[in-house]
Amino acid sequence: MFLLLATFSALMFSPTRAHAENPTATSSVQDDSFTPTVWKPAWIDKNNNGIADSLDQEIANRIANGTVQDYVNVTVMLNTAPTTQDAAYFASAGGYLTTPPWTEATYGFGGMIPYSAIALFTQQCSNVLLVEKEAVGKATIAYATQQVGARTYVWNTLGLQGDPNASTAIVDTGIDASHADFSHGYGNRD
Repeated sequence: MFLLLATFSALMFSPTRAHAENPTATSSVQDDSFTPTVWKPAWIDKNNNGIADSLDQEIANRIANGTVQDYVNVTVMLNTAPTTQDAAYFASAGGYLTTPPWTEATYGFGGMIPYSAIALFTQQCSNVLLVEKEAVGKATIAYATQQVGARTYVWNTLGLQGDPNASTAIVDTGIDASHADFSHGYGNRD
C-alpha cells in the first residue's frame, strides 16, 4: 500500500509534471534570497512580553508551588535570523539549545530553560518574537488528501481501502512556498 501511495505521489506531484502542466509555475527549489515572514497573533501574547500567555500562566503557577527552577522545553521564535548572540543570551539565562537554529521557514530554535529564567531571556534578547512551551501536536491528513484528490483516487478509483488495523504515514521533506494556501505569511515575496 505504501509503495503504491509513494508511486502515485511521485507521478502526481513530480516537478517535471507540474512544470509541463503549468510552465509558469515557480521552482520548488528554495533559493538563498528567500526571507521568512514572521509574526505572532495578538491573542497569543496579550501583554506583549515575548512569552506566550499560556506559558506566563504556567510560570505564575510554578512560582506559587515552588517549582519555578524546573526546566521546560521551549520553542523560541525570532524576528530575524538567529545569531550567536541570541544563543548566548539564552545560555546566559541558564538555557541550552536542543535544536539547530531555524532559518528556512521561520527563525528561531528549540531549547530547555528554567521557568524562572524565561522572562530574563526575553528582556535581554531584543530579537525574541515569542517563547512558547514545546507542545505535541496532532496532525491529520484528512483535509490535505481531499484537497489534492489522493483519497478519492486511491479509495474510489483503485478500490484500496487498506487494513483497518494499520496506519499509514506519509513523510514529506517540505512545502511548495509558492502555493496559494501559504500566501500572506509564507512564500509571499511581494
